[in-house]
Amino acid sequence: MPEIQAAIEEMELDFMKEDLPKMISSMNMGANRIREIVPSLRNFSRLDEAQMKAVDIHEGIDSTLLILQNRLKPKSGAPEITVVKNYGDLPLVECYACGLNQVFMNIIANAIDALDKQPPPRSIVIKTAKSITGDRILISSLFIVSGGTFACSLA
Repeated sequence: MPEIQAAIEEMELDFMKEDLPKMISSMNMGANRIREIVPSLRNFSRLDEAQMKAVDIHEGIDSTLLILQNRLKPKSGAPEITVVKNYGDLPLVECYACGLNQVFMNIIANAIDALDKQPPPRSIVIKTAKSITGDRILISSLFIVSGGTFACSLA
């Protein structure tokens, strides 16, 4: 049937059969990414929590990293920026979570900016630890950026 054959060629059926699984796979990856980022954005913004609250600092750092994940990927011949997390055992911290997450966002974004033009290796090491001095607990987050160091401490 020449009409059917002409319609198949006009629709590029062979290409569509080959491309459809790739397209569905890409859609699944996009849906999974959205599924991951929505809770992270909710955790990061914490707009419904205007008061001080006990929060897990590591959740805030992880949410920030997920939001900035696209900036860590390789681009224009520059290799990816790797992130190494060395999390210590920290207690929950009473704070304004949204403000603290914004601090982490600024520190990590600045670290990425500092590494953008650097040759490999390009890495950020995030270490958290606690030390008890007298009646205070000091929580430190150390951000090491391929040779440079940024530090953030909470008391």
